[in-house]
Amino acid sequence: DSTVKCGTYPTDSIDKYTNQTVNVCFEERVCPVGGVWPYLFSIQYFIFLKLVLMTLLYALFAATASRLQTETDNIWKYQRYILVVDFAHRLPLPAPLNAFYYVYLVLKWPYRWVTCYYCCRRGGGTDTTDGRRHRNNVMLPMSDQSDKYCENRLTEEDYNFWRHLAREYYRKEELKGEEANIAKKEWEAVQTITEEIEHEKKVLRQL
Repeated sequence: DSTVKCGTYPTDSIDKYTNQTVNVCFEERVCPVGGVWPYLFSIQYFIFLKLVLMTLLYALFAATASRLQTETDNIWKYQRYILVVDFAHRLPLPAPLNAFYYVYLVLKWPYRWVTCYYCCRRGGGTDTTDGRRHRNNVMLPMSDQSDKYCENRLTEEDYNFWRHLAREYYRKEELKGEEANIAKKEWEAVQTITEEIEHEKKVLRQL
């Protein structure tokens, strides 16, 4: 019987017909890894991971959160405004059906022109609300600049949004002014107290 180490089998213990090992009693088992160094390294790794790396990761996350806390509200409002503007300028129909909307836009301009032409002939040459002017009972088409102005004109929701931002900015400026006044009042109170202390010292010296 020869000495067999851990993880090895003698070739004479394998049945050549069934390809299975026969029960063999091993006389000596020698583990390929021994000593306490692997355990020490494992313990050191877990201690370093738990005490140092996790604490460092938490500190970095807390620093990032505190740095972005003041800007979070503004970032969220900006993203909301971009989303609203994006949906406002999109076509009302999805991609397969947007051809019908383009046909509607093509037919809308002649219809408006004809309608306004007959209205102008009945009403006379006056300025219209959309920036077009009548001349000799004939309506002149809108210029490109007027078209751009009408397209880029803000809606009531846009005005409400910017009004809300202006109010918040004004309130923040008022808070800053109040904080500055508080610091000034505290400094004046400290100066008054120091003057009273100096006066009391002079009175005590005279006594």
